[in-house]
Amino acid sequence: MALDFPASPAEGAIYAPGNNAFQQVGGKWRQERGWAHLDRDRNGVDFPYNRVLPAGFTAFKILFRNHEPYAVKSTFYMRVSVDGGSLYYANVGAYAWGGSYATTTSQGSWNPPGWVNGTTYIPLSAGLARFNGGGPSILELDIDPGDAHTFGSVNWRGMYWEGSTLVQHWGHGYLGAGPRWTNLQFFYSSDNGVSKNTMVAGSYDLFGAP
Repeated sequence: MALDFPASPAEGAIYAPGNNAFQQVGGKWRQERGWAHLDRDRNGVDFPYNRVLPAGFTAFKILFRNHEPYAVKSTFYMRVSVDGGSLYYANVGAYAWGGSYATTTSQGSWNPPGWVNGTTYIPLSAGLARFNGGGPSILELDIDPGDAHTFGSVNWRGMYWEGSTLVQHWGHGYLGAGPRWTNLQFFYSSDNGVSKNTMVAGSYDLFGAP
């Protein structure tokens, strides 16, 4: 089907086959949302790993591929900062989260005992099924950094090998405080969020969208 772009389109929806509508903003044709590649790291980093969420973006994606901690079978955690990285929330009950996992032999879910008694981090792996066991892995995070009206939140999904068992896992978590998230911190369970460990393999990519 040929597209006939009008000479002076009215500002409205982007082109959609259902209603033949177009959008022109600021004198330029644009996509509804375009992802920009913001940061990349390869083949091992020191942990805790602190990443800035640049201003000017309303959504972020992070991809971890084939990553392995120095100490095998360490759970992967995340914390957030709202003050430029000076302080990462680590108080009991700061985070609410829940997730599920499935393998070829079992399935289940995990969550903190309650908001007041919640943990000081968001775990990005499922209970006793920990990263990485020596096999390939991928972890994708969808992040809404929040604003003055909405708490920041993260959705995640991934796959990794626990020995010869493939684990699939997914979940959601958020920080019950604001304002906007400015920084993320990732660490392994053996670090306790303080001492440094090393990712001995793997890659990391950060994307942002307006």
